[in-house]
Amino acid sequence: PGRDGAIVAMGAMLKRALRVRDVLRREGIEVMVINISCPFALDGELLAQAASTGLIISYEDHHVETGLGAEIAKLVAREGWRVRLRMLGISSYGLSGTPDELYRGQGLDEETLAEIVKEEVRRCRTSTRRSTEGSFMTTSQRS
Repeated sequence: PGRDGAIVAMGAMLKRALRVRDVLRREGIEVMVINISCPFALDGELLAQAASTGLIISYEDHHVETGLGAEIAKLVAREGWRVRLRMLGISSYGLSGTPDELYRGQGLDEETLAEIVKEEVRRCRTSTRRSTEGSFMTTSQRS
């Protein structure tokens, strides 16, 4: 499990990440899902295992620049891991709606997560320089 990447989730996003993992598995994409209970007490060994897949996607319903993804980015930089990091989270506030509508509005719904994982796995699979690329991150922001 996890040969294609890792989704690192926290809180309410864990259940969604697990469902997406199951959908992706049926499509031949194997991702591990890691549950983080506190972004300020990360398990370095577990995240090193995630980094060894070449792709980490952080998935949280917190501000993308100051939560789980940001803490993972700091760990990746500190350790010098060569991994693609995609941070998914809240990019703006002030919206109203049901939880599902709010997640969809921020690009945090299960369908969007599945599409992003597939996109990132394709990038990693087609990269012939995967093991020599430096670590970097991108954030997903929707207007």
